[in-house]
Amino acid sequence: MAVYLVKRPIKRPPVHPGELLKIDVLPALGLSVSDLSVKLKISRQHVHRILAGNQPVNAVVALKISKLTGVSPRLLLSMQQNFDLWHAEASIAGELNQIESYQFKDPVVEYVVKPARKRSKLTTGKKAAKKG
Repeated sequence: MAVYLVKRPIKRPPVHPGELLKIDVLPALGLSVSDLSVKLKISRQHVHRILAGNQPVNAVVALKISKLTGVSPRLLLSMQQNFDLWHAEASIAGELNQIESYQFKDPVVEYVVKPARKRSKLTTGKKAAKKG
């Protein structure tokens, strides 16, 4: 999965996954809130809170929504994580500014995985005895 870095800070909050469901997914599938709650086996109030952006989408709900709609659970969880992180950062911005940042003295080492060597065929047991 590609990760794109933003060069400038974003001043608007990321979209809550409930907004994606409410605006794009449910109308496209012709599902109501009641239909969604019955099919996902969660309460209507819970679905309403998710669609309003007041309730987070957890892994279990993301998997259920994915099974029903085809929307990737990773997308829903990534959206939720971005939403939560943005709001957490905004709520403690003053406190974060008071924390001193440290830098590594040595550059971080990158580990490179080398391809495995080709193994030579080993002769064992009866085959080894016959060759001898």
